[in-house]
Amino acid sequence: MGTGCDKAKLGRWTWARHRGKNGMVLRCVSVYRPVPNSAGASSVWNQHKRYLLSQNDDRDPQVAFWEDLHKEAQEWLREGDQLIIGGDVNDEVHGSAVETFFSDLGMHILIFEHHSPDGAPTTYFRNANGRVMDGLWGTAGISAVRCGYLEQKEMEGDHSALWVDISFTNALGHNPPTPATPRARHLQLSQPATARKYLRIYKADILKHDLPGRQFRLEASTEPGVPLTAAQAKEAEA
Repeated sequence: MGTGCDKAKLGRWTWARHRGKNGMVLRCVSVYRPVPNSAGASSVWNQHKRYLLSQNDDRDPQVAFWEDLHKEAQEWLREGDQLIIGGDVNDEVHGSAVETFFSDLGMHILIFEHHSPDGAPTTYFRNANGRVMDGLWGTAGISAVRCGYLEQKEMEGDHSALWVDISFTNALGHNPPTPATPRARHLQLSQPATARKYLRIYKADILKHDLPGRQFRLEASTEPGVPLTAAQAKEAEA
């Protein structure tokens, strides 16, 4: 039904909305809560802090994250959406602050429907405190068929991936049929008239975008054995 991000467009969360039957709607939200660190002015926390100050808002970016997400989540719930919220909250998911936030929205953590929170693996490899900082939460109508964590290094990055299977009936109110994907119409090279038409259109597009000229100028600007500059690599890719 649509996609979007946090209203301040800071990249704190993104969402996708899916239409089911009989008015049922599922909104899936991916979140990232920034953490203060020593990465300097370019860190996410500092970028958010500068933005907030430009809006005459002196809140800590971590506080602003919880307050703004809570406000938007309440709007989504008033619209009647079922919610799945998942991501890196940079805080212990078992902690009182995180548990209170989601319980106030009527949401529960999905992973622990099938797995004990005791001894749950840390989801951040460089975390020396054994904290679980990534989670998946759902509103009351959402339940997991299966769920869990991938092993460390099974995906890119320094966090373990969390996964959850939700039934179509649970999420969308029905089990939709498998989409029928029509076979692509292939170019019929055995038909001379079709082939001539294709080549005519293809040649016109090549000339329209000056591909021969661009290739000539790119080759003329390079030297054998010398790596491409960033601009040359971008032009070569284009």
